[in-house]
Amino acid sequence: MAMWPKLATTPALMTVGEVVRITEDDLNIVECFDAARNQCQITSACVMRSAFGGALAAFLQVLDEVTLADVIKPEKELARLLGL
Repeated sequence: MAMWPKLATTPALMTVGEVVRITEDDLNIVECFDAARNQCQITSACVMRSAFGGALAAFLQVLDEVTLADVIKPEKELARLLGL
């Protein structure tokens, strides 16, 4: 019996960044990222919007460097820690 759920692809071909993009409803870390709901009065002059955008891009870029195969590499230790 397999310990891990089946994926539609090999774990080595899927990154954590892809999983985050697929599973999160949105990545609007600040209100102004959502044009339909943004009520911030300083959006047009805000310097932080660009900074938050860059931070989000950097966050996802780092997660794109980690595959699911990397995450499950210590399979026996993970199973032990999870009591499997």
